[in-house]
Amino acid sequence: MEIKVVDKEGRPLSEPYTLRLWGWTEERYLKEAPRDRKCEYARGEVILMSPMGKGHSEMVSFASFLLKGYCDFKYLGEILLGPTIRFLREVNREPDICFYPKEMLPLPEEIPLTKIPPFVLEVSLATRNLDLGEKAKDYEQAQVQEYWVVDLDEKELVVHKLQKGKYEPQSWREGRVESQVIQGFWIQAEWLFGESLPNSWVCLKRILGEFET
Repeated sequence: MEIKVVDKEGRPLSEPYTLRLWGWTEERYLKEAPRDRKCEYARGEVILMSPMGKGHSEMVSFASFLLKGYCDFKYLGEILLGPTIRFLREVNREPDICFYPKEMLPLPEEIPLTKIPPFVLEVSLATRNLDLGEKAKDYEQAQVQEYWVVDLDEKELVVHKLQKGKYEPQSWREGRVESQVIQGFWIQAEWLFGESLPNSWVCLKRILGEFET
């Protein structure tokens, strides 16, 4: 299936958008939904996101470099980018980044994946209500232990951690943010929201340097 989103003059829409299509089934979604962009399925509805822009792409690249570099160095598990995962019955999401610990590996070659990752990260740009509302509820219900949202609109990192089965979100604009799932991993919130992203290799060496023996 091919979908084009255009403005009133028929030009491709350059602004970020979210398009919702009703009347779908999971079977149809898995067969027909476009794979050239982020596209999710929830309760009879396909949610189509605009192609990834520069800011979103840079942030996903930066965060995934730090997470993958750290997890590889520590032999902790696998970082995946944008996999299709069935988090709940009739809910398939494509998180920007997720982590599977080594005890959950290897993952089967299946679409969607049915193993629930304990750590998910979404980069939010013009999708704040979706990422912090609908998705947060789904991830909480699926018992994703830790859910990070890099909110580029509000310039804050929102961290959801399960406490007695419920999320207790905290927001960070500055300071050191530590993961409870990826043992020893941390990030400085300031790195995410400056005029430009810092050198990812320098940041990774700082993270690793805190825990090397």
